[in-house]
Amino acid sequence: SLGWSYPGGTFTAGSQTINMQFYGWNVRNSAQDGPYHVHMTLYDEYGITQDTGTHTTQAYAYTSFRDWPGVLGTAHEDSGFDADADGKFDLLYINASVIANYDGRFRLYVNLYDSDSTYMGEIMAETDLVAGTQFMSVAYDAWALRDLAVDGVFTAYLDLYGYADGMWLYTSGDTHYTSSYLMSDFERRPLVFTAPFDDYANDTDSDGY
Repeated sequence: SLGWSYPGGTFTAGSQTINMQFYGWNVRNSAQDGPYHVHMTLYDEYGITQDTGTHTTQAYAYTSFRDWPGVLGTAHEDSGFDADADGKFDLLYINASVIANYDGRFRLYVNLYDSDSTYMGEIMAETDLVAGTQFMSVAYDAWALRDLAVDGVFTAYLDLYGYADGMWLYTSGDTHYTSSYLMSDFERRPLVFTAPFDDYANDTDSDGY
């Protein structure tokens, strides 16, 4: 299937036209020239079928339709970043490879898990890209990783959206497995509690209580 179209409205008596729109990138992605076959079903306001029909389009070339805004590549990267040169990573960068088919605006969502499947959270990046292959990056804070994560490989689930025709469209997803990291390589919070803890009672007025 090359997609669905759900036009509707209120109509007066007599013959009239209903316009059905289909995204060109689905046609382009099919790599199949037309003609294309359209199967139609007409419903009333209660969802009851009133009629069915078919239509065969002109013999369009699939290359005459616009491609997807872009897709994720496969050569993703990751790296620790030591912002203050103290020998500890302050950030973990996930760098997603993006193939933009034409200039446009993109959103990247990254959901990160450590080697024990502990969820590290979702981060979104939004930026304008020119046509070609480039990276979109998100950065996870070292303090959060040090608080929750364990040593080993992180799994990053990547989802890419492109902005086209006035809306955000999901274009592709991928999974990236990072290098193996030691949590001791990341910056820890400047102040933390250290066990064991202690307690005592204080008799402020020396009355034995």
